[in-house]
Amino acid sequence: MEDVLDRFKKSLEEELENLLLEFQKLTYLACAEMSKYIKETDNLEEKIYHFLIQKYKINENIEKKYMIIEDLLKIMNFNPETKSIYFVEFNYLWNFLDKFNFSNKERMIVVNYLLEKDVEILDRRPLIIDQNHLEQLNLSPKIQKQFLNYICSSNFNIEILFLPEEQLTSSEKLFKSILEDYIEMDCVVDPKVTALEVVKRHFLDKGELNEKDVKITTKAFEILNIPKEYCEYFKAVKLNEIEKQKRKKINNSLNNKSNTRPHVVTNKVNNQLSKKEYNHIFREIMSLYDIQEQKVIKPLKLEEIIYLISLMYKINISKNEIMKCIKVINKEALNAYKNPLSKFIDYYNKMLFYSDNEEIKKSLNAIVEYMQELYIPQDQESYGFWKNAIADEMENITPVLNKYYEYELVEGNKRNV
Repeated sequence: MEDVLDRFKKSLEEELENLLLEFQKLTYLACAEMSKYIKETDNLEEKIYHFLIQKYKINENIEKKYMIIEDLLKIMNFNPETKSIYFVEFNYLWNFLDKFNFSNKERMIVVNYLLEKDVEILDRRPLIIDQNHLEQLNLSPKIQKQFLNYICSSNFNIEILFLPEEQLTSSEKLFKSILEDYIEMDCVVDPKVTALEVVKRHFLDKGELNEKDVKITTKAFEILNIPKEYCEYFKAVKLNEIEKQKRKKINNSLNNKSNTRPHVVTNKVNNQLSKKEYNHIFREIMSLYDIQEQKVIKPLKLEEIIYLISLMYKINISKNEIMKCIKVINKEALNAYKNPLSKFIDYYNKMLFYSDNEEIKKSLNAIVEYMQELYIPQDQESYGFWKNAIADEMENITPVLNKYYEYELVEGNKRNV
């Protein structure tokens, strides 16, 4: 990681030197051409600047690139004790990364680093300025940058707005007038700042991502003008990591189960039970499921089924009998849920357990998306639509889930320990 960041920093410094040389070359050409018909030397520097814009029309582009590289280098050399400007010019960043021939993996290191630094910087900022709105004030790039640096500096105090003019320096008077004009625009918080906060919450501060985090982070990347091809790469990498993590958990659960003989564990537990305790557990089992008749006494939620299995393990009922019990419960398919949302929440972990099954995985992803839509502020009709969509999806996938019962056995055995 350090090697990649060092190479990126060195490439930026070289690019900065190249831009200076390019600007010097254009300035020399401009001077040579202007000398043919400009005799006086008054305001020569200003005349050369405007001539460059008119003749070559690329001076502003060079200046913009130069300022962006300066900002990037400031962030690369970021000192936690100082404040700096946050970086959101990811479209320009991509041009640099293309030019520097960075791989997708290397780009991810650079982008993640910059995002982390952005968050550190924003955490220390006394005032958030929307740079898009600021540009509507038609400030020169130089004045705009000076203003932003002032806002980010330790010298800035919002009380500048309330101080009389005679107490301010000429620079402070200028910055105060800009700030007043900005406030009059009644700007909302920069959406890019909001996007960075989302990235922090759903990616940078998250130990283990889920599909929802990846989807939300990718959307935030789009707001930050991070190119679509990188968003797709990030999404593919993270979803692949999540899938591997799920499979690892499933394999661990299965390995734990295969390495633990149920009758050995339950015998140990059973040996510790008094006759009174044994009879109490047996009666509790019979209140849920009649072992002799192999009949379900009442509709059972998944959590209740797992609890029933854990009780069976406690009194050393054989694995074959427990499997028969699960089959009977699943076959009768008595509906214990009045609310489809409760059912999905109850079955979520089981669906994850079998997410290598394409049909179950597809259904799980669909319901997660419906849940996200459900909690977006909306009218009652839309809420009912998404709730019904979840109910239909759960009704369709339940028969598929009922074909499998390894999950219930694993979870029931865990609770027996």
